[in-house]
Amino acid sequence: ATASGAGGPWAAAGLIAQPEKRQYLPAVRAGDGKVVHLTASTRQPKRWETQVRFEKPHDKLREWGSRERDEVHESKEEVSRSPVSPQLSHQQSLVPRRRSIQALEQLRSDLLSNPTSAPARRYRGSTSVWDTIHSNANQQCVKMRRILEAESHSHAAPSIENLLREERPPAEDPSRPLYLTAVVLLYISPCNPLNMEHILMLRRARQAVEAFYRVVVAGAVVIPWSSTALAKHFESERPAVQLPFDFRMSIAQSVIEQAEQDWILMDNCQEGCLANAPGKLLDYFSEYTRSRLYDPGYDTKVLEVHDEDTLWSLHPRQMDGSHRVPFDPYGKVPDVSPFAVVKEVKYVLVECPKQVQCRELLRRTIWLICRGEEMTSAMDILRRLLGEPGAELLQRWAKGRARQAVQAVAPR
Repeated sequence: ATASGAGGPWAAAGLIAQPEKRQYLPAVRAGDGKVVHLTASTRQPKRWETQVRFEKPHDKLREWGSRERDEVHESKEEVSRSPVSPQLSHQQSLVPRRRSIQALEQLRSDLLSNPTSAPARRYRGSTSVWDTIHSNANQQCVKMRRILEAESHSHAAPSIENLLREERPPAEDPSRPLYLTAVVLLYISPCNPLNMEHILMLRRARQAVEAFYRVVVAGAVVIPWSSTALAKHFESERPAVQLPFDFRMSIAQSVIEQAEQDWILMDNCQEGCLANAPGKLLDYFSEYTRSRLYDPGYDTKVLEVHDEDTLWSLHPRQMDGSHRVPFDPYGKVPDVSPFAVVKEVKYVLVECPKQVQCRELLRRTIWLICRGEEMTSAMDILRRLLGEPGAELLQRWAKGRARQAVQAVAPR
């Protein structure tokens, strides 16, 4: 053969590099059972990767469960191998179940015997109060549906104002049901005592909430402070007279009846089921309202109402998820965008200027009456802020308190 036929003159001269010869050596890993071919070349062989696993708290639970399963399988195999009666095999199969039940009973006894575990508190509302709220929600939703249906079926000619209006509610689909939102207002106050200014503030809060699209207010629940919380609040104010809890409830009811606002209701949970309850009362009420006012036709929402005197507060209160209602001399509330959702709101802040002065005037008047100084101006103030029935109730209570004080001081 010529040099060119065997690779040409370059191969004959020995200038072409010969291909690298690799020798494959079988390598066996102990305990694996697999044969891996490693190349004996310049490349580094692949090393076996070792994974470090840290023990987690639930690993012990998995080991316990796997051990229980192994015991169950072993017991089944022993039963299948040994010629025993069916009744005895059934009893043996119940052994792991009994162990599991005993372990759960031990865990339950440990949890119950632990003194640090606080009892679960739940709000238990009055039947009469929440029946009234439920009926109000149904009636208001029926009225709102009729209004929306009438608006959807009416074909009015488009005006220039409607065409120029940028924000318009979305067109109603007659085939879809009209879902509404029933809102319950929650107002927590000292109520020492509740007066007409609070009633006016709740009315403004209702108007502001009903300005949202497809929202109705089913009612407002007023919760007076407990006697302990009120005493702690007034311990630095000596002229203040602390009214008893039952008397505050009765005088607040008379003020509500005088104002003819039957959608405002009273609740005594601060002296009952939620006395010294941790956390916010809004969470307890939201949980109860979702189950108590459940209806497939509308959703439920609880909003907490706060009042703020803008003339006395240096910095306006900033709260996440709050809807502020500014003061208006004509009682108007701000317009709300039709695309605003009430689900994003948690608190309603109502601006009430000069409310601090009104409360101080009422507190001073009650203090003078309790001292026995019944002036005409003091009674006029009580009639304006509490109404005629509330003023008479407070006057009778002050006289009885003064009589008891005299009897306690008089020598026997």
